[in-house]
Amino acid sequence: MPQAPLEKNQDSNQAVKLAIICLPVSLLVLFIKMAAWYVTDSTALFSDGLETLANVAAAVGAIWAVKLASLPPDENHPYGHAKAEAIFAIIESLFVFTTGVLIALLAFREWFFPSPLQTPFIGAALNGFAGIINLIWGITLFRWGKKHHSSTLQSTGNHMISDIWASIGLIVGIILIPITGWERLDGFMSFLIGINVLFVGGKMFWTATHPLMDQALPPEERKQIDKIIWENACGQAKAHDIRMRRAGKDLFTEFHLAVPDETPVSKAYNICARIETALRQEMGNISVHIYLEPDSHALLEKGEEATSKQAVCKKSKNCCCY
Repeated sequence: MPQAPLEKNQDSNQAVKLAIICLPVSLLVLFIKMAAWYVTDSTALFSDGLETLANVAAAVGAIWAVKLASLPPDENHPYGHAKAEAIFAIIESLFVFTTGVLIALLAFREWFFPSPLQTPFIGAALNGFAGIINLIWGITLFRWGKKHHSSTLQSTGNHMISDIWASIGLIVGIILIPITGWERLDGFMSFLIGINVLFVGGKMFWTATHPLMDQALPPEERKQIDKIIWENACGQAKAHDIRMRRAGKDLFTEFHLAVPDETPVSKAYNICARIETALRQEMGNISVHIYLEPDSHALLEKGEEATSKQAVCKKSKNCCCY
């Protein structure tokens, strides 16, 4: 069923609330991780804190991106502002990538100039607690963002979830340093964190570019839209050159609809209106652009004519097909 305006506003308000909550959560995790670094003087824990600093910056930007993306279309942006989230996700990924480079440089310094750790077990416990907070909140953000097509919340949540692996590795490494006496393990762990951050930043960048490049919809959504068009074309109209894309929560589709040359304009309009209504009922917030053309001038793709003739009209005998 289509989303009512009230439901759309509720989704947007919920996204903004989650983005706002990200800031205090990220600050809390940053404080705990900096405390872990302070009591241990560990470069690896300091590197992990730098990564969390990227989360704090991302939380601030996420508030702006989600608010901007929720704005309705206007004269200068007739297709809406949904791509603002993808733009911010790219900026966030570059910031994360830069943080990874900085962490790797710190790791090299610690490798050549290692220093003894202070109270490593307390630091490991603090870092583990911060990692659990990140994991719980990251899963919440990622699931909500994926369900409601928010690339900002998905990327921020994915970044937080990936932090748990760094936390696990750090805890093991920090505990092993006093046991083995190998102080360079701190620098080695810091280097692994840097590599992980670089990988996460690259993955975030790759994912964020898809909405900006107008990537095609997943196969299941394309098949669903195709089916709706054919079933409501009433067997007398044939669609071809069907294109679909998504920008945030908004779907866009456009296609050519060929009708018999003798079809009255009013009847052709009724077919178009039926298809558009059915798409909105099934797909929700979708923008439909139909190019109407006479059958004699249509350049149909191979196989589509046969498919359209198999479409079954389930309407009453008062519909435009009869």
